[in-house]
Amino acid sequence: MHSPRFHARLAALAVMIALVAGACSKSTPSGAPTPSATAAPTAITTAWPADVTSLDPANDSTNQDHTLNRNIYETLLSTKFAEQSDGTLKFVGANVTADLAQSWDLGPDSVTFHLRPGVTFYGTTDTVSAEDVKWSLDRIWSTPGVGDLQANGLQKPDQIQIVDPLTVKMNFVDSKGAPTPPTPTLLAIFDQFYTSIADENLVKPHETADDPTGAKWLRSNTAGTGPYYIADRKPGVSITLKAVPSHWAPTPSYQTVNIQISTASISSLLQSGQVTVGESGMTNAQVNSLAKAGLTVDWQNTGNFDMFAITAAPAAQVGPLANPNVRQAVAYVMPYDQILNSVVFGRGARDLSIVSPSAPEYTPAWSMYTTNLDKAKQLMAAAGNPAINMPLHFLQGDEDQKNTALLIQNALKDIGITTNLTPETQAGLFDVLDARSSPAAGAQIGPPGMELFNWSAWTDDPKIVIGYWATTGGINNYTLWSDPSVDAANTKYALLPTSADRTAAYQAAQQTIAQGAAMIPIVQTGFVTVVAKGISGVSFSPGGSGRYWTLHPSGTTSALDAAFE
Repeated sequence: MHSPRFHARLAALAVMIALVAGACSKSTPSGAPTPSATAAPTAITTAWPADVTSLDPANDSTNQDHTLNRNIYETLLSTKFAEQSDGTLKFVGANVTADLAQSWDLGPDSVTFHLRPGVTFYGTTDTVSAEDVKWSLDRIWSTPGVGDLQANGLQKPDQIQIVDPLTVKMNFVDSKGAPTPPTPTLLAIFDQFYTSIADENLVKPHETADDPTGAKWLRSNTAGTGPYYIADRKPGVSITLKAVPSHWAPTPSYQTVNIQISTASISSLLQSGQVTVGESGMTNAQVNSLAKAGLTVDWQNTGNFDMFAITAAPAAQVGPLANPNVRQAVAYVMPYDQILNSVVFGRGARDLSIVSPSAPEYTPAWSMYTTNLDKAKQLMAAAGNPAINMPLHFLQGDEDQKNTALLIQNALKDIGITTNLTPETQAGLFDVLDARSSPAAGAQIGPPGMELFNWSAWTDDPKIVIGYWATTGGINNYTLWSDPSVDAANTKYALLPTSADRTAAYQAAQQTIAQGAAMIPIVQTGFVTVVAKGISGVSFSPGGSGRYWTLHPSGTTSALDAAFE
């Protein structure tokens, strides 16, 4: 699992939209593509608000990086999807299916991957080998993703062993060296973007003493096996993807993807027909307008949710917020229904736990809190009605986040809490978090405050959210709240498979965290997809998908379905 801090940088803090036209594009005099009513549907056009920051899959840091990587690289395993009644594809928990590994064997504390023979890296005659797999995974130890590998049983590179040219074995141990079993969550690491397999032969000549993994070269070059390749790129302007000829899997239905980098309103571009796919930068109100224009709006719960985090410790620093009565008062005054109805517009649900509802260990622990001003005032009175004035950090430029923050600010006024709305860039939002959860050596912890996050774990295992947000030393523990029983439960069960005891322990942990009220889940936002008539196969997974190769015309079956069953 990559670090939620790292992953949350990729989570869609604005709702993800995908609008796909069922026809090929042709050029207008201005150069803007418009749908053709007669041409075969072989191309789509999208607009991104920003260019990619890196083409290196192990060093991705934005939604655009993530999306591009999912189309030009492949991993050992792929997310397993199930087709929904509306024709979309939704991830099935932590379940995986074959990709570059055509099969795998599980041992008591290992997994052995058998690679698909003859898979070629685009633009070369090199075929994927066990050497490429080990080299690609070894380099993660110099990237942000290493925290996830170590948290799931890969403590150091020598646990990855080459058995033969097409076979790789992974041996798993915990931080103390004790063998640990290959759980579904552990396997799901190998469908994450940062574990993509790159061509060692292609990158090796660009390695230097200062850059031993070739990261500088991979920042602007590719070495993958994905269903698409970059046919043309004008940095800051456009990227054109083309389907890889003679790829091991069938050719995608949409063989050309035109990506325009634009600072214009994505909604306006969609409304005017200048682009046929929109993936980011859209508010739910704009989605409503697109729906009124006759487009189909789909929503799936992907484990993405809005979380309100309140600094809770140390008491000498945070003052009244150290009192659980104060934090519970905040939970009772939170405008859950207002946010759900006027910001999310019903495309979601009240969130009752920081753990995903699809996890076996889920329990609606936060159902104890409803919007109840009288109860909130009683709790504040019990705390002595302290005067509180705190910053409320949220994502700059995200209208849905801003409107949510405004509703919270107004609600908190009713119980005597003043908040100063403090917009932050995506990087800045995490700087605020990091200053408290993991301050630099010798630095004091960051100041107290409140933060609004739109966050998702990459899979539904409770250890991800609980371990990173609600345990002592948790990498995302902005609140600095913790409890010995929660720490103990996560230490004991994090690397173990689902069982009755594990479920009971994590459900008890959720109840304890809910009582502490340092983190308050608000609504499940999931991801929204707006699709023009004639397109099926939009995929939904935690953190978003952006998989263009799953799209296909309605009424047809994707040729790729069989390849990834």
